Amino acid sequence: MSGFFAVHKGLPREGPGSEADVARVAASVGQVSRLCDAGCGPGGDLAALRTAFPKVRISAVDAHAPFVGTVRDAHPDVDVRVGDLRDLGGPYDLIWSAGAVYIVGIAAALQAWRGALAPGGHVAFSHPVFFSDDPSDEARAFWGGYQAQPVAAVLDAVAAAGWWVRDQWPVGPEGWEAYYGPLEARAKELIGATDSRTMRTAARLALEEATAWRRHADETGYLFILAAPV
Repeated sequence: MSGFFAVHKGLPREGPGSEADVARVAASVGQVSRLCDAGCGPGGDLAALRTAFPKVRISAVDAHAPFVGTVRDAHPDVDVRVGDLRDLGGPYDLIWSAGAVYIVGIAAALQAWRGALAPGGHVAFSHPVFFSDDPSDEARAFWGGYQAQPVAAVLDAVAAAGWWVRDQWPVGPEGWEAYYGPLEARAKELIGATDSRTMRTAARLALEEATAWRRHADETGYLFILAAPV
């Protein structure tokens, strides 16, 4: 097992998000019959999605088999499988994707999801952004090799793909703490308990990442977007 997955194993979330994000989407789209969590990770949003949409049939897809196993054990009513978030099946009334679209890109994801939506369907996804047109070098470095863009550029990319943005908002601090709180606790535990250089390095990197976000949260984060095809 890699150091990264050793640090992240058993965490409730693999990215920032909160019940408030789910509730905001539900308030906009109303009740839905079929929903897919694309890039579901360990299922951090599934309980909130079930609460917000009590009559929905939920499917979920993730590329990492251990996450799929975690979801299958914790949510036996969810039809979950290992797969590519561009190949979801369907049709769905809502495709939910927290922090995964950047893996394939906005254009590729939205092109694939257009065919997976039922008439009148929506997608809701979070995406890395800069809240400033001139972010600091440190804020840029937060994303590693990924080239995040300002909010306006991300919204333009959605429009260029042939979708209209029904709502958009930044993921709040509570969503980030829901991710980094457990991650930091796990990283500190590993540093004190393992002799593995790989594990300790991965744990320290996780702590550095959390610290960097807190320093630059005013410059960068995730934007949640609720969109529908034109």
